Amino acid sequence: MPFSIVIPKPVVDPPRQLGEIFISHASQDKRFVRRLTKQLEEKDYSTWVDEHKLTPGHPLATKLSEAIGKAQVVIVVISKHSKQSNWLKYELNLATERMVKNHCRVIPIVLGEGEVPPEIKGIVYADFRTTFKQGWDNLLRALEEEVAKLAPRPKMFSQEIERLLRVVYDTLLSVSVLSSQPDSRSQWDCIEFKDLPPNKFGKMFGLGTRLYLTSCGL
Repeated sequence: MPFSIVIPKPVVDPPRQLGEIFISHASQDKRFVRRLTKQLEEKDYSTWVDEHKLTPGHPLATKLSEAIGKAQVVIVVISKHSKQSNWLKYELNLATERMVKNHCRVIPIVLGEGEVPPEIKGIVYADFRTTFKQGWDNLLRALEEEVAKLAPRPKMFSQEIERLLRVVYDTLLSVSVLSSQPDSRSQWDCIEFKDLPPNKFGKMFGLGTRLYLTSCGL
């Protein structure tokens, strides 16, 4: 009986799969960062902002290092206050070190007339100087790109694997695991390899793996 293998469409991971987005900023830019954080969380992104994560007694440098070390995305808010912020410089050094190793994406946000640090001058930034909406739309596109990278990609089956699957199908028929006629109530047949006697195909695909088959032109 002819059949086709149906590969499920990839499901795009939700924004929170990015983990906590670290937002590096000078303390004078708190008002802007609070607005930005609120909008990110409304879009279901999770954020790491010092005033929400740190409590008295925390070792500051250690906590910052741990958070940046886990972040897949680091947003750096650049303003006229940035140059005077030693902590922002510290965070930026940690983030750019991971960025050059392709461990995270650094997204600069520019406010006012802030001078862009030399470490990230070659990176395209989200410009919030004209309007918040313009900068926000650019930032959101960048984050959506990162989310898209996490989406599982469909695997392409080679002709060799397709031939093996045909052998598996014939084997299933021979051991009466699958009826030779499709179920009239459904076009789908679901096979669990754990129902098969041990063989090389069971080892190849793993016990409990399911193979979905649908009839063609029957």
